[in-house]
Amino acid sequence: MVNSNIHNLLSQWGGAQRQLPERNQVIKNEILSHPLVPVAKNHRASFRLPWASFAFTALAIAALIIAVPKSGNMRQSAVTSQTYQSGGAPVAMLVPEQNGQGAASLQAVPDNNSYAFKSVPPQPQDVPAADNRELLKTDYSADVQTRDVRQMAARLQTTVRGFNGRVDSISSANDQGYISFVIPADQLGAFKAQVKDIAGTKFYTEQLSAQNMLPQKVSLEDQQTQNTDELNQLTASRDQLTIAHNQTAASFRSQIASLNSQLQVLNNQIPADPNQAAQIDAQKQDLQNKIQSLKARLANENNNYNSQWDSYNSQISDAQSALDGLSKQTADLLNTVATVRGTIYISYISLWGIIGLYVSGYWIAFLLLIAAVIAYYIHRRTLVFPSPEGRG
Repeated sequence: MVNSNIHNLLSQWGGAQRQLPERNQVIKNEILSHPLVPVAKNHRASFRLPWASFAFTALAIAALIIAVPKSGNMRQSAVTSQTYQSGGAPVAMLVPEQNGQGAASLQAVPDNNSYAFKSVPPQPQDVPAADNRELLKTDYSADVQTRDVRQMAARLQTTVRGFNGRVDSISSANDQGYISFVIPADQLGAFKAQVKDIAGTKFYTEQLSAQNMLPQKVSLEDQQTQNTDELNQLTASRDQLTIAHNQTAASFRSQIASLNSQLQVLNNQIPADPNQAAQIDAQKQDLQNKIQSLKARLANENNNYNSQWDSYNSQISDAQSALDGLSKQTADLLNTVATVRGTIYISYISLWGIIGLYVSGYWIAFLLLIAAVIAYYIHRRTLVFPSPEGRG
């Protein structure tokens, strides 16, 4: 009963306190003048797929695939037909730059003229330790990437000739090419800087190989010394043969002259009787026999001398030819040291490749994934909060 009274009292007090706001009629009129339009739900938007997010995700996956390092060499096809002739000896390979970055490293090129570098150092040859001469034969190669392969090949050809070089072969197509050349060794530094400036630091990679030709030079020197000694020995033997022959021939001629004089004396004698005439005839016959014998021996001496002379001359000629050949090899070796043989391989680079040189492919993929997430978030917000155009 008490609770019922309290409830009634509170109800009466609450009813007495109820009142409308001061601007009730103004607010009511304002609301009624702008009636709300019920939102019609767009069932098609609910099922719309996030295509933009899918597109960014696919691009991210493509960027990751491209960013994965590929095996092989971009100039593999060109190396098949263009290999350096290293003479069969291992070559120390110095690679100071890789796309303008990285530290220098010393590697070795194997005997089969391949560009597959190995960590095995060249084996030293038999050269005295005290001989510290350096006759470096330098080979140079570079990889250049460009948007116009043919134009780059033409510019490099002009550059080679501008450095007093010689172009040996050149090939260019839309996607790749190469130029092989020879330039003076003292021009290599300036030439590399010029090529790098033309191609651009990011689009240029170089390789240098240097081989000390001292073992070949020492071998040639030893052979030259050997051949010179042999030539001198043959010349001395031929001269000694001539001296001995001249002495022997002079002795025979002297004896023949003496016998002819005796024969002449006998011819001038007048025999007093038949017995004396017979004795003179016997002496004359004996002298003539001796003269004939000496002449035969002299002729034999001359024949032997001429035969040995020809043999010495032939050996001397061969030794001289060998010596001239060694001199030519030495000159060729020094000419090789004084020049640099090089090849520049040119390849086409796409716009995507240029972007990849400046921005890592992994970063591109990461940014694309972020864009995919943002696109998906915007898509979801559009579904939850449709634009005014999607209402009604």
